[in-house]
Amino acid sequence: MREDARMTMVLSAILLLAGFGGFVSLFWMYSYRSTRRSLLDTSAFAEKLVAHLPVGLIATDQEERVTFFNSAAETITGLSAVDATGSTVDAILPDQWHALEQALDRSKAITEQENECTFPNGRSVPLSISATRINNIMKTEKNHEQGQTHPHPDR
Repeated sequence: MREDARMTMVLSAILLLAGFGGFVSLFWMYSYRSTRRSLLDTSAFAEKLVAHLPVGLIATDQEERVTFFNSAAETITGLSAVDATGSTVDAILPDQWHALEQALDRSKAITEQENECTFPNGRSVPLSISATRINNIMKTEKNHEQGQTHPHPDR
């Protein structure tokens, strides 16, 4: 009889711990879903906001391939985002890119540098160019260069 009482207490403790673990798991799952939904909403908002900025924005990856080209950049350059995305920055800004790259190597950012930009379609536009490198320090222990952004305010 005494052994039965002991077994009942042990099983009760195990069931209590399992129930508590289930409750905590439900709480974590709810928090995860809520956080994920909030992150998706924020990402969608940021994507729409950046896509419709009134300044041209060109973003590149490590290999200097265009990964983002907003509608203002299309208007300024006369190039379509479909054609620009995936091409190298050198193909879009052939005359200016090497000077911009050297300036970025010397400093952390370029702020409103005045340039006369001639694009591959022959269109020439005076621009105030700002550019910076974006480093992803979460990817590796060292700073991992992710790419550059090149906002071009329409003048």
